[in-house]
Amino acid sequence: MKGKISIFLAAAACFFCLQSYADGTRPNLALNKPAVCSSFEKANQYNGNKDSVPGLVTDGDKQTRWSSDYFNDADPNLAWIYVDLGSKVDISEVKIFWEAAMAKVFSIEVSDDAKTWTSISDIKGNFLPQTDVKIDKPVSGRYVRINCKERKTQYGYSIFEIEVY
Repeated sequence: MKGKISIFLAAAACFFCLQSYADGTRPNLALNKPAVCSSFEKANQYNGNKDSVPGLVTDGDKQTRWSSDYFNDADPNLAWIYVDLGSKVDISEVKIFWEAAMAKVFSIEVSDDAKTWTSISDIKGNFLPQTDVKIDKPVSGRYVRINCKERKTQYGYSIFEIEVY
C-alpha cells in the first residue's frame, strides 16, 4: 500500500504542476529570492520612513519597492540591482514593475558568479511602468541584474517588483 500511495502522490504533484503551466501561469523564479543592489534609499518622509531595501523587489508585493540612493551615489544615473535565483536556470522572460522613477536606459544581464555579466537585453527609451522582456532563445544564469544607466526623472531608480520566468 505504501508504494501505491507514493505513486499516487507523485502523479498528483505532476498533474498540479502541469496544470499550472496549462492555464498560463508559470512560477516566478525570483519570488522571495535574495537581492543585492548598488545602493538603497534610507528611511525618509518620501518612502514611508522605511528603508527601500533590495529584498522588496522579490517579496511578491507590488506596493513595496526598492529605490536607489540618488542623493549619495557618485553618479545618480548609474545603479543596479540583482536577484540571486539560487541556482543556474533557463530564463525566457523578465518583468520589471517600475515606480514613476524608472530607468529610461538600462540593460538586463545574467551571470553565474555575480561578477562577470552578460547583457541579454538593452533597453533604450523606456517609459513603460511595466517592462516585459521576452528572450527569443532562453539563456542560463543564476543571477539576473537590472543595470540602470539613465534616469527618466530627476530622482533615482525605483522598482516595485522583478519577476523572472
